Amino acid sequence: LDNTCFMLYGLLIMILGHVAKNYDRRLDKAALREGFGLALDEANFFVDGPIAVAITKTQLATLDGNGKHYKNQDSGFCAVQGNIYNRAEVAKHATEEMPADAGDAGLLHHLCGANACHRFATLNGNFAAACWDAKHHRLILLRDHLGIEPLYYVENNHDVLFSTSLKALMRHRSLRREIDPVVLYRYLLFNYNPTSDTFIKNIKKERYILLCVCCA
Repeated sequence: LDNTCFMLYGLLIMILGHVAKNYDRRLDKAALREGFGLALDEANFFVDGPIAVAITKTQLATLDGNGKHYKNQDSGFCAVQGNIYNRAEVAKHATEEMPADAGDAGLLHHLCGANACHRFATLNGNFAAACWDAKHHRLILLRDHLGIEPLYYVENNHDVLFSTSLKALMRHRSLRREIDPVVLYRYLLFNYNPTSDTFIKNIKKERYILLCVCCA
């Protein structure tokens, strides 16, 4: 089947991934598994040229079926942590008909592929998502307006690494785990961190806006 949609229950899930800005680079499951140093579930891998994404369970229990992913053989895939509460309302304005079982992940994937990213502002829920638009060679990372679900990323000239878990992202072998003294100073000064930077140098926390990574 070209279109598949699944849901995970019981344990809280996390999304992690690696995208190369050079479209000619090819990533695989082994690189993602070795980079993050995690025993990732084979069934929940998505690899397409310069991008590799995995959804894996944590050891934290949840009553919410908050791990969803959608894959289309031709147009890419989307992984979502959390829930979208007004999916039906937003779907009414879709420019193309979506499969009935598309769910939250299918809706976000459709909005990315249909160049309807402006409709992200109308979404209501608690979610973080990674959507790969294969037709336009771009990855879109986004989270809810209030920032309930976390989404972290680190970027350099060649790659972008991201995860909904700061702990998992810090485990990547290419990163140097160093405290950022500037962020620490801001926290001590204001009693909170007013920027998207984290206490770990070079790792940023995505806010309510979206991050688009284009692979050329």
